[in-house]
Amino acid sequence: MIESNLDNMTHSEKTVAKYFLNQASVEDLSTDAFCHKLHVSKATLTRFSKKCGFKGFREFIFHYKEMLREKMDCLHIKI
Repeated sequence: MIESNLDNMTHSEKTVAKYFLNQASVEDLSTDAFCHKLHVSKATLTRFSKKCGFKGFREFIFHYKEMLREKMDCLHIKI
């Protein structure tokens, strides 16, 4: 979903997108932590999330955590 919307994103939003595309896990999921780590505003996180089809950043993070959990579950089954 992120990759399919990259062309419609601003430079700051692409910074957020690349972070999530390259990140295996996320330690602190707070908006403030992401703003500090990525040097972007809360508005940028919201715009990024909306361009990916979510109502806001919290909804994006919820689905992102679910995807990571499913990915980890699949890895454990294969071992």
